[in-house]
Amino acid sequence: GKRTARVEIAEVKTQILSNFTEVQGRVTVGLLESVTAVTNATTQLGEFRLGDRVVPGDVIAIQDSAKLELRLSQLRARLREAKVRLADSDDELRAEAGLLDVNKAQAELLAGKAKRAKELVANNALAVDAAETAFNASLSANLQLLSRGSSIARKKAQREISAVLIAQTEFEIAQLVKDIKATKLRTQTAGQITFLADYRRGYAREGEIIAKITDLNNFEVEAEIPVIYFGFIEAAKTILGRGLDGSNMEMQLRVSLPVQNLRSATRTMRFSVNGGIPSILQADNAVVVMQVPTTSPTPLLVV
Repeated sequence: GKRTARVEIAEVKTQILSNFTEVQGRVTVGLLESVTAVTNATTQLGEFRLGDRVVPGDVIAIQDSAKLELRLSQLRARLREAKVRLADSDDELRAEAGLLDVNKAQAELLAGKAKRAKELVANNALAVDAAETAFNASLSANLQLLSRGSSIARKKAQREISAVLIAQTEFEIAQLVKDIKATKLRTQTAGQITFLADYRRGYAREGEIIAKITDLNNFEVEAEIPVIYFGFIEAAKTILGRGLDGSNMEMQLRVSLPVQNLRSATRTMRFSVNGGIPSILQADNAVVVMQVPTTSPTPLLVV
């Protein structure tokens, strides 16, 4: 009963602190990546299973590309046909150009004959019937010249159509090659597989979700905060929190959602986690106890 009591001496300091209250929040998953089927085809899942971690470029599943490859062969055959048509149009245009020169020369020759025949008829040196024959021959040559020009214009238009068809087919081929390559369904982000189709091998339609990838660095904390504390939270640089296991974290306000509960006078707020969330809390709806400031920072004596 006469033992000496042990004491500890500490300096009393003044610190700028706020009063806090505890609010329960929950971990929420950020944006997910959905790996979807690119075509209607039989789909074979890869080596990954539910819960496995993946990195960008990992193949989640492979789709049967036989129909796409058949379509590619048909397009390539169509492209060869279009190129043959284009080459034939070029040959015809060259031939038509040569015939046009002949028609021009013939029309000039017959026009000269018709002019001389007209002069001879004026001098009574040639019969009128012969002059009319020469004039008709000149008209016929001019008609052939016009017809040849129209034919050349029509063939040029056909050549342009063939060129457009070639360009369109080449674009379709390039896109189809990309689609065939895309039948190996790859993930674009790193994370954990949180959803996977419930078959080893099955049929998937275009756009159907094969897998979902959760980015483990994209978790947030969501909480219902009383509206009277809004100003204090917005002024705070960081908000402290802890898991039920005692793991600590620092958060900061990211956004206040336009969702309000009139019965409890609270509003939904989301907080980003500084430095990443502890691994034990990397789960949807994991409980986080937050220390929410309820007053403005004031000087307090702290031991």
